[in-house]
Amino acid sequence: MSKIMNNRSVEKVVTKLSSRNKYLRGLCIFAARYLIMILAALLLGLIAWFSPTPLWSAAEVFGVLLITWGVTTLLQFLFARHRPFDSGIKPLIKPWIKSPSFPSGHSSISFAAATYGTLFFPEWGIFLFPIAAIVAFSRLAVGVHYLSDIVVGSGFGVVVAISLKIMFNLGT
Repeated sequence: MSKIMNNRSVEKVVTKLSSRNKYLRGLCIFAARYLIMILAALLLGLIAWFSPTPLWSAAEVFGVLLITWGVTTLLQFLFARHRPFDSGIKPLIKPWIKSPSFPSGHSSISFAAATYGTLFFPEWGIFLFPIAAIVAFSRLAVGVHYLSDIVVGSGFGVVVAISLKIMFNLGT
């Protein structure tokens, strides 16, 4: 298991490929830093426009994202996994906040947002999930996460959003 978790070849290849072209590098950096905020704004805009109870629905989304962030942060400190740039991979960016790597907070939050938005508006899933996937992949491409960080973070975000929907009957 630890051999799989510490395999850095995928991260090195992806980070090197994304840094070779200035346009791709810029796109990856933009996605890694800001696309999660655009996804949240898009989701809140959809809710404000289409929900019969926009304030309550926005509060639900905020709660889902806050819970996802909180639990992900707790897991990060529980696992205390170093980031790829701590082991020699040259990153394109450095995180604003120093936190452990596993699971990816950006991945979990973006997939929780995409999942919850799709539970509200199923037809928007075709737009929300690709944005979430770009957020997750960009974190690998800029060298701040391992592949397993983003895979587990993404799955965790989906599970949290669905679990909260079921437990609290949200979005009805």
